Amino acid sequence: ELEVATDALVDELRDFAPLAQRTAKKLLNDMEDAPLSLAIELEGQCYGRLRSSEDFREGVEAFTAKRKPTFRGS
Repeated sequence: ELEVATDALVDELRDFAPLAQRTAKKLLNDMEDAPLSLAIELEGQCYGRLRSSEDFREGVEAFTAKRKPTFRGS
């Protein structure tokens, strides 16, 4: 049962945009002990950068076209 659940989670994570995953992981690791106000500010900066990425554009286009996105990590 655990293996099936783990495989399902891995499959789900593979479908996410790699650039967004890397950014979120780095932000969480870097801000673990930071004040909340700083963490919120940096999250906003990261989100702004992600919004200008090709992966963001692909995600929006795929959503609009009701298809699965093809993320490239850029």
